Amino acid sequence: MKKHLLIISSLFLSVAASAQWISQATGFSTVNLGIRNICAVDANVVWVSTYDGAAGTAASRDFSRTTNGGATWTPGTVAAPSTYAFINLWAIDANTAWAALYNTAGAGSGIYKTTTGGGTWNQSGSGTIFNTSTSFINTVYFSDANNGFALGDPAGGYFEIYTTTNGGTTWTRTPQANIPAILSSEYGTNKGWDVIGTTIWFTTTRGRVFKSTDLGLNWTVATGGISSGTASADIAMRTTTEGLMSLNGTLKKTTDGGATWTSVTISSGTLHTADLETIPNGTAYVSTGAGVGNYGSSYSLDAGANWITIDAGGTSIEQHTAQGWVNGTTGWCGGFNTSATADGVFKFDGTSLGITALNNDYTRMRMFPNPSNGQFTLQIAGAETQNAVVKIVDVVGNVVFESFVPNNSTLIEKQVNMSTAAKGVYFVTVENGTNRFVNKIVIE
Repeated sequence: MKKHLLIISSLFLSVAASAQWISQATGFSTVNLGIRNICAVDANVVWVSTYDGAAGTAASRDFSRTTNGGATWTPGTVAAPSTYAFINLWAIDANTAWAALYNTAGAGSGIYKTTTGGGTWNQSGSGTIFNTSTSFINTVYFSDANNGFALGDPAGGYFEIYTTTNGGTTWTRTPQANIPAILSSEYGTNKGWDVIGTTIWFTTTRGRVFKSTDLGLNWTVATGGISSGTASADIAMRTTTEGLMSLNGTLKKTTDGGATWTSVTISSGTLHTADLETIPNGTAYVSTGAGVGNYGSSYSLDAGANWITIDAGGTSIEQHTAQGWVNGTTGWCGGFNTSATADGVFKFDGTSLGITALNNDYTRMRMFPNPSNGQFTLQIAGAETQNAVVKIVDVVGNVVFESFVPNNSTLIEKQVNMSTAAKGVYFVTVENGTNRFVNKIVIE
């Protein structure tokens, strides 16, 4: 089956960026290449993959990379069969990246890896994965240099999912017994997935949401998502419990990690339909648009109820495709290049989206008793007007506690029970609206 990929025509090209998006040249000699996905490793290192933005039919394996925050971009091409084209690209540093490619001429897909910054590419798995008559890869992702997964459509009667612990030298297919049975005509698409830590979500054309909490080894499934029958919804998880899914302007929300989904009524602003992402460790969701009548970008601080315009095009048509964010002040979104020296990608240059301040006002943030035996009360006073997310991490950065706290307009208060946690120092972060509070708790 021919998959429904994120293909957006560049019939109208952006020629000038708004004040908050600064146009950068991706360096491609072929014009009208659209950005399929962006992997922002950090504030300096960013990789982008492409698709044919003019006709949508050419097999593009072109990528570009920056190591200086976008001041300069270096383009290249993945060395793979000429009929192969990008699904996505994932990188962990300036040198190491994996490219997921599908065959525009028929069945089969492949993963290619570089450790030379894109100078050379070698096929991962030696052609032993995604090589059946119905194989179609939907994404590749790595959490570090060794551990990763790859998702694909059903092959042999169940979703084709692989995991690796050696950087993709070898891959192990997740057993059919570990994956819920598929429905008739059920597929995934290239943008309907998200990852936080070891937890993966992906959506399907039948409106279901698959979830794994061990980086792809075991899966559960939930209903209640958005389905068109031919496309699956974009999904963006802000925390392991809260997230949004969007398809053709319809929006749903989960507060229980994807087990249930409820419709979101948009009260104001525009939800754009090209891509939906979250700001890492922040409160904002960001949407981008590239289709006719949906140009621009926006963000929401209240889980999709209201959308604030970043740019709406104005007199110039701003087409924004995929996104990649480092934090609320540093991020990129895709566009279309007009030459080797002009356009292709935008860098965010505006005020912080979501979290605008680190507010360590200890007269407002209280935890007592501290030290404690693991059971303590967290309070933030001062006429609070936003819901809050509480996250507690250990000294090496592992998340040991996370919870959503509804706003009551006067006080954020949460009873925390970490009595089973190991003794030691933990850092408590509370994010509410545009403020972030950080303090430490000692468990003894």
